Amino acid sequence: MINEKLRRFLVTPSQTDNKKILYLTGLAGSGKTTIAQSLEGRLGATLIREFLDPIPDSVMDTRVDSNYTLKVAAQQWVLGQYRQKNEIVSDMEGNIIVDRTWIDALVYSQIYGDDVLKSISTEAGNYDWHLGIYVILFADEAIIKQRLQHKFRLTESDWNNSWGLYIKDLRQSVIELATSSNLLALDTSSLSIEEVSDIIEHKFNEHFKK
Repeated sequence: MINEKLRRFLVTPSQTDNKKILYLTGLAGSGKTTIAQSLEGRLGATLIREFLDPIPDSVMDTRVDSNYTLKVAAQQWVLGQYRQKNEIVSDMEGNIIVDRTWIDALVYSQIYGDDVLKSISTEAGNYDWHLGIYVILFADEAIIKQRLQHKFRLTESDWNNSWGLYIKDLRQSVIELATSSNLLALDTSSLSIEEVSDIIEHKFNEHFKK
């Protein structure tokens, strides 16, 4: 999933860099944004939110059975958001938390097929991403269902007809990426926000020797 051009961005960042970046990536409904907000205070960090602009319906509604053009366009929009966040980080110093980055674009692109993944990974690999520590979050399907139904007010019909299979595919994609990339991956299903935050805070401080 991660080509050689992109692997260079997974190199461990310098401990003396003037910007110390934590990237939180992974499955929707895994608690990622809530954990990011928790860590913002713990680390005295600046949080760059998930998306800078409202998500277009065309992106939200894209699924595996959408046509190639729609799938590529959806992930290009997402990648554009991540590039904007990368530019914002360029002018920053200190501790920074970035909610979602290029890894998430690959996770979604993979479930859309090899042709979409190749297009998006090539585009992502041609960009200069800031080095940082990556943490991938996921959870059990039942937990994800409960959280997303609450967040988006999804009915059982919504879940069965659109979201359920979509999330199942995404969860598998996240796990495959975590396994192949050797990045820290946390299953948040049975952990509290505080417990997950403790683990990530320890990893962050251990690396940067705070």
